[in-house]
Amino acid sequence: MKLFIVLPLIFFSSFSFSLNEERIELSNYLRELNKIDRIILNAKLSKGTDEKTSFKYSQLSDDLNKIKGGIQEYLDMPNRSPRSLINDISPIDGDYH
Repeated sequence: MKLFIVLPLIFFSSFSFSLNEERIELSNYLRELNKIDRIILNAKLSKGTDEKTSFKYSQLSDDLNKIKGGIQEYLDMPNRSPRSLINDISPIDGDYH
C-alpha cells in the first residue's frame, strides 16, 4: 500500500523538477540572447560606410527580438500548456545581406 503512495509522489516531484530545470535553462538562454543583442549593436556601430554591401542589422535584431519575446512569453505563462505556434508567432526572416 505504501508503494502506491510513494510512486506517484516520486513521479510528480521529478516532473516538477524537470519543468523547473526547463525554466532555468530558458532563462539562461534568454540572458545569452541579450548578450548577443549587445554584440550585434556593437558590430552595427563599428561597421564601415564604404562597404559595397551592408549587413541588415535591423532585420537580425527584429528576428532576435521575436525569439526573445517568444521565450519570455513562455516563461511568463502561468498555465504552461502547449500552444499553437502557427498563428501566434510570425516566422523569422533570416535574410541578413
